[in-house]
Amino acid sequence: MKLILLFCSCMFFFTGFSQTYMDTIVQKSCTWLSNIPDSVNKEAMNLRMGLCLLNASVPYSEQFKRDYDIDVSYQMDNNEAAKLGVIIILKMADACPTSISKITSKSGIVKSNKTDSIKVKQIRCTINKIENNPFVVLIIKLSNGTPAKFYWLGNIDCSMDIKSNYKSLKNEEVFITFKEEELYDPEIKEYRRYNVIKGIEKVNK
Repeated sequence: MKLILLFCSCMFFFTGFSQTYMDTIVQKSCTWLSNIPDSVNKEAMNLRMGLCLLNASVPYSEQFKRDYDIDVSYQMDNNEAAKLGVIIILKMADACPTSISKITSKSGIVKSNKTDSIKVKQIRCTINKIENNPFVVLIIKLSNGTPAKFYWLGNIDCSMDIKSNYKSLKNEEVFITFKEEELYDPEIKEYRRYNVIKGIEKVNK
């Protein structure tokens, strides 16, 4: 099993989960990941990373089946492993961001290009649709009518209680501050650009 798929397409940030078993998994995974030596190569890093998350999750297979309809086991297929990874990694990004950053850069999941300075951009728009599976995506229509997606993957600067009230943003005119970031998409085996939200505010009318 290609355990690197545990990290597919996620740079990490909003969950809202409060289950005790999830907190235990996150704590164990963060501890194990922090102890992986910097000297290990990419392949070894990916293997250890996947095993850390799987070992922490298997004891709670019944809870994952109940809450997320995922069959967690050492024989789970790549699609199920990817779903499991998204759920855990998004929670870990808040609990141990340093470990996550070190491991994702070492594993090659995040493309590094020191010559390409990623600038923060801002757009004024109306939110037409909101998706939240497995993380929140705000969808707008550009001036030419094509849709554009903005991904909530980390902490967001916002004056409102965004975690509790993000659904109320539908059909609202807002300012979205974002960065274009490249994340690896295992389905097409290439890096893709994602609009990652850094801040959001309603337009005063």
